[in-house]
Amino acid sequence: MSDQDKSKDFYARILGGKVIKPDNPCYIKLANTWIILNSGGGPTPDKPKVLLETPSDLNRVNSFLNLRVADIWACYKQWGDKGAFFLTEPLDNHGWEWRCYMRDPDGYLIEVGQYSEMALERFKNDASEVATQLHPKDASMQSATAFVSRINGASNLMNLGFSCASIALLESSSLGGQS
Repeated sequence: MSDQDKSKDFYARILGGKVIKPDNPCYIKLANTWIILNSGGGPTPDKPKVLLETPSDLNRVNSFLNLRVADIWACYKQWGDKGAFFLTEPLDNHGWEWRCYMRDPDGYLIEVGQYSEMALERFKNDASEVATQLHPKDASMQSATAFVSRINGASNLMNLGFSCASIALLESSSLGGQS
């Protein structure tokens, strides 16, 4: 990134992350993940001939950060009020999700999305089908039930991973007691 302090402010103040290590590189705890802000630089032994730099053309990207939130409209308003730049307001993506895109201070694209109830039901149905395939009728039903519960918890995690009022770690109970 071109300005570590500006990026740290964006991910901590606007998105609600907690700065764990302030610089070189900066570590920010964001919900149940980490954002690591690195100033870039030249090749290293593990990435020879690779130069890290900020995007030169904001309209051409080859990757982006993808955040799933519980209430996209609340995030859009709250983060926008704090200075986040969104390309559009949240739009319906064929009934599967609502999504919009914003940029961080260096212009990196960040997708913000919220799964629809239709998508969550599909995740749950797919998880049940997988559990049935992995645990045939002669296997322990308790094991299959536990598997489906874990997958259903994971699909809820995808939708509830980020809340805008306070991005915080999810209760370990959302994944069947495991963090």
